[in-house]
Amino acid sequence: MCIRDSQKTGIPFDKNIKAFYTAGLSIEKSRVNLARYGYFSYYAEVAGSIINRPYYFQDYLHPLGNEWVIPDGNRPDMFYLLPYYSYSTDRYFSAFHFKHHFNGFIMDKIPLLKRTSLKTVFSANYIYNPKEKHYFETGIGIENIIIGQIPAGSIEYFWSWSSYLPNDRGFRCV
Repeated sequence: MCIRDSQKTGIPFDKNIKAFYTAGLSIEKSRVNLARYGYFSYYAEVAGSIINRPYYFQDYLHPLGNEWVIPDGNRPDMFYLLPYYSYSTDRYFSAFHFKHHFNGFIMDKIPLLKRTSLKTVFSANYIYNPKEKHYFETGIGIENIIIGQIPAGSIEYFWSWSSYLPNDRGFRCV
């Protein structure tokens, strides 16, 4: 929730409103190179509410969920199958996101696919909050898909679990 329109409010500011009642820490490593095994990136986040109990639903902490096949950009802090607001909390949450790009380490072992530019990717996402407990997402996919001379993007298949029970599955296309 970020307000940027000083003409409507009459107050010239560009600050995140959540900063007044939340405290958090996020760590992002955009690329850790593993030589011939590819590279991975991760994003960890811990956030909590400073006040006792928020008064309105907008004051809750909302992890970034998504229910569309085409996600909102390629953000490192996004869940791909998490329904909107299902893990919103008035206390705290912790989240961890991991993505490994194999850069041909797997596809180069398959004779017919070795000549293509296809690459394998693995993703894992996790969130914990005291009310809903655990939520996991894992995904496997193919990236660097090219049709003719046109880059078509990537496709991943995800599975999700809520409190260690199977929950949902679906595709992500970018």
